[in-house]
Amino acid sequence: YSDANADVFRKQMIERLASLPGVRAVAQVSKVPLSPGRTQGTFRLPAQEQTQEFDVNAVSPEYFAVLGLPIVSGRTFTRAELDGEARAAMVTEATARRFWPGQDPVGRTIVAATSPETVLEIVGIVRDAHVSHVANTESAYLYLPAGPSVQRRLALLVRGEADSEPLARSIRSTIERLDAGLLAQVQPLGANLDFWRRVSRSVATLAGSLSALALVLASSGVYGVVSYIVIRRRREVGIRMALGASSRAVHALVLRDTLRPAGIGVVLGVLAAGASSRLLERSLFGISPFDPIAFVASALFMLIVATMATALPTRKALKADPVTALRHD
Repeated sequence: YSDANADVFRKQMIERLASLPGVRAVAQVSKVPLSPGRTQGTFRLPAQEQTQEFDVNAVSPEYFAVLGLPIVSGRTFTRAELDGEARAAMVTEATARRFWPGQDPVGRTIVAATSPETVLEIVGIVRDAHVSHVANTESAYLYLPAGPSVQRRLALLVRGEADSEPLARSIRSTIERLDAGLLAQVQPLGANLDFWRRVSRSVATLAGSLSALALVLASSGVYGVVSYIVIRRRREVGIRMALGASSRAVHALVLRDTLRPAGIGVVLGVLAAGASSRLLERSLFGISPFDPIAFVASALFMLIVATMATALPTRKALKADPVTALRHD
């Protein structure tokens, strides 16, 4: 398309998609959230010479409603800003905290390091979201108005109330009616998560396998050491039984003496795991590195192993004849 035809086609496409049954909003973007790759630009503050790299996305005003991103301060773009040269910009909360700490950046300016330089006015602040990286919301992020300048590869976000597949068929039919030769890709936004999940699943599978192996080795070691210590006390058990101690009292004594160091070891292990879990934080999406279920379950499992390693040899020693136990080395 020529620039003029592309602009007409863009407007017709948005209008027709917005009129489809079940469609709530349609937004234009230059970078679909969580899609591979990054679009960056170089900017600086007016009073500084040093430039900074920003993630950049050119969007229409409906973008924030489509994704459910609140505008916490200021406003979104106007139609005049979309149809003319970009002189407005919006930033995320993290960007505002980084470059204007303790201040309201709305109404301030930022300079695009282009030739010639372009001065942009900050008109709004948007809630932080996982739009460029699934595990990072702290990068410098700048929204620009999407207009006629973003036409080489048109990307639209459609928010609908109906099921995704029937809606996708309606979108394809609308595109074919506008231009049957147009190559269009229609997919749910969640499909972009596969790009991020692929690496994470591989890491999770490897980590899970190593963790299972470590758990087996740790439980085997705990069971072997604890049971050996109990077996070494068989002579003591025989003496206590010969002196009239009850089986319950002897069993409780041995259990208490062996579980005390095991419990200390579990506590130290949980603390060490909590300290090292920070290393995994960037690989975890939507969950805390201090997952209480994982910590409690692993600690209880090791205590159960220590209890079994104590109970089985102790029960065997209690059933043996005290005279035989006294002769045991």
